[in-house]
Amino acid sequence: MKQTKLMTGQQAAALISDNSSILLFDGYEPVSLIRELLQQNSRGLTLYTCGLAFCAALLAACGAADHILAGCDPGSGFIPEAECTSGFTPEVLCVGKAVLKAQLAAAVNGGDHAAIPVPERLLTKAPALYREVPGVFGAGTGTAAAALHPDVAILHTARADFYGNVQLDPSADMRDADTLRLALAAKTVIVSAEQIVSDDAIRMNARCGLFEPEAVACVVEAPYGAHPTAFATRYRADEELLRAYEAKEDPAAFARQHLLSFPDQDCYLAGLGFERLISLTTNRRGEA
Repeated sequence: MKQTKLMTGQQAAALISDNSSILLFDGYEPVSLIRELLQQNSRGLTLYTCGLAFCAALLAACGAADHILAGCDPGSGFIPEAECTSGFTPEVLCVGKAVLKAQLAAAVNGGDHAAIPVPERLLTKAPALYREVPGVFGAGTGTAAAALHPDVAILHTARADFYGNVQLDPSADMRDADTLRLALAAKTVIVSAEQIVSDDAIRMNARCGLFEPEAVACVVEAPYGAHPTAFATRYRADEELLRAYEAKEDPAAFARQHLLSFPDQDCYLAGLGFERLISLTTNRRGEA
């Protein structure tokens, strides 16, 4: 008999201990699970962000993260304007998306490093991760980046079944799948999903598959689980809420009032209200 991997958000967050390293992906933001992490008062986290991740900024603003290795350029999105910014608690190192993806891919493929061009500033700032290496056939030098093995990868997806089969929506751009499968570099993969679907639905949309059950520790059903960010095949970003968050001098206080003051996802959605959610919705089931 197959074993169910369905958990509540609270149960899934409890699998993540303090001082863990966590991999996050922009566009597939597991905001509902991050709220659970913050409510359990997680501390000492190291974050790897594949893109501009709102969840990383939220964890940092609330004091949960000590380090961020950001797959973006300095000053992008929610990342501070300068690395190691004064007054910003975590140490932030922006390495670029191509470099971070190469480091994760090396881990997935069983390598210990990726041969990839690395900005000179990284060789100085993080010599444990980035170094010069002899060039091909001994000609000159090149650079290499160490493989990354996060403790946990957390992402929000469209569909999953009880047993850990995870899919994107039929209407999704499957080019994202290659990036999302870099989650397999992590020791543990935790997935929240817009909906839990049947075995038949999984089989009918096999081409949309992202992870097989053995790769996934647990799945959490979380409708609108990426709010206030967008989930491309289902709903737009809540720009009003995001602008208000960015404008606040104390984003942690804003988060406590507007994001963290609800015991679970159902209560959070009730607080937003049906009309607001429907106004953001572009496709309720993500179908073409």
